[in-house]
Amino acid sequence: FNQNGTQSENEKWAIGNDLGEQNVNNFFIWNHTRFRQNLNGVALFIDENNNVGIDLSQPNAKLDVNGNINSVKDGTNSIVCGSSDASSVKMWCKNSDYGYGFGVNANGTGNIYKNFASPQPIMTFAKDGAIGINFDPGSIGTDRNLAYKLYVDGSIAATEIKVTASGNFPDYVFYKNYKLISIYDLKKYVNKYHHLPGFLSSDEIEANGGVEIGKLQTNIVKTIEEQSLYIISLQEQIDELKNEIKKIKNE
Repeated sequence: FNQNGTQSENEKWAIGNDLGEQNVNNFFIWNHTRFRQNLNGVALFIDENNNVGIDLSQPNAKLDVNGNINSVKDGTNSIVCGSSDASSVKMWCKNSDYGYGFGVNANGTGNIYKNFASPQPIMTFAKDGAIGINFDPGSIGTDRNLAYKLYVDGSIAATEIKVTASGNFPDYVFYKNYKLISIYDLKKYVNKYHHLPGFLSSDEIEANGGVEIGKLQTNIVKTIEEQSLYIISLQEQIDELKNEIKKIKNE
């Protein structure tokens, strides 16, 4: 039987092999009903390299499917992609223009890739759960702070970011027993260190590779509240001076 549909019109299925025009041996299962409907008649095709095609006759991989793959089972259900060469394990989803894939590296990290022809990692998953976007957290080495779980090489745009505050939020500034630094001591500190109390210097920020937003925001709120106390105190002094001036005028 050849792939030309010359068997009886009453036949529905057939199996056979076809040397074809290139005299290459193969094996296939033929669906003659589909062929008579001007559809692809090849249900399954195995070429001489053991590449298997489903609904196609020229498979380009060990399993090449012209259609969807559905894996359904109660309980645990998975599709596994593996290789003895751990550095080359990748699973891709692509069309004629774009492709994205997931792979596992020999060191145990995972990547999401772009560009099927020349894979480039765009997201990396470290073994300890850290995630990098356009960045590999493992490239930092043993000095990496394991408490950090997200690394981004680039800007972040968001409609809202919530930072969980740790420790006491600085509303204690308004407690009566809070000792506010005098404005004169504040002036001496700024003249000496060139930054506000409670904030890192520019050299410390550079040495630390940045600032922690949570601590920075807490310090900013604390400073604003302290500034409010200075303003309130200043207004009280202004009111007192006004009263003194008013008394002098009335004498």
